[in-house]
Amino acid sequence: MEQIRGLFILFVLLGLFMYIVPGENYKKYIRFFSGVIMLVAFLSPLLSLFWDGGDFFEQIQYEAFVEGLEELSRDNARIEFAQNEYYRKKYELAIAEDVRQIAAGAGYETTEVEVHLADDYTMQGISLTVKKSMEGDIFVAPVEIGSDAGGIDKGLAQLREKLAGYYQMEEEAVTVCGG
Repeated sequence: MEQIRGLFILFVLLGLFMYIVPGENYKKYIRFFSGVIMLVAFLSPLLSLFWDGGDFFEQIQYEAFVEGLEELSRDNARIEFAQNEYYRKKYELAIAEDVRQIAAGAGYETTEVEVHLADDYTMQGISLTVKKSMEGDIFVAPVEIGSDAGGIDKGLAQLREKLAGYYQMEEEAVTVCGG
């Protein structure tokens, strides 16, 4: 009985609204939307017999909650990746400074130092370019120490060996260029 009264009040209000709206151009739109509203109002008691609206809204809220958790998890993974990349770069810079100090202790001035770390922070390689410290304007010709280097400068070879031993790496992973 309550539903019939509600439908009657809705029908009267929509009918009044049709007469209040000025102009013929808007009446077709008002008629369409009031028809849609009346259809939904008539079908809602029938739909409530087969389908509980509360469960539907609870399901929507649950899905929204799960989607929010998944988004939070993705954001957390992005932040963690960015932090790991940041810390790895800082660690590479710190090791590069240590390499500069070791080279300075061996009497070389570094012009370039590159340190390569794996994702698990293990050393993959060191590349550096050095020149003999300027003591009395001595010029050292460019020499590269590598696996197939021809003329090996003993000081550069010792620096390479010292760095490989200090960082517990294979000597092939350390590249020292003199220039």
